[in-house]
Amino acid sequence: MLSKCIDEEYQEIINLSIAPGKVDTPMQNDIRFADEKAFPRLAEFQKYYKEGELKDAKEVA
Repeated sequence: MLSKCIDEEYQEIINLSIAPGKVDTPMQNDIRFADEKAFPRLAEFQKYYKEGELKDAKEVA
């Protein structure tokens, strides 16, 4: 969204955004061990990990 706003408001600035997808970060790990009451989408995030849908953070960087 930031890139879209810059494009609209500052045409003289060239910018881009990169969407790497789902990345295996420490936050992802914390979510996988969260309480389902505190994080209702817990099963979805656990599935990402179990099914290998997360990209390695070092590879993305």
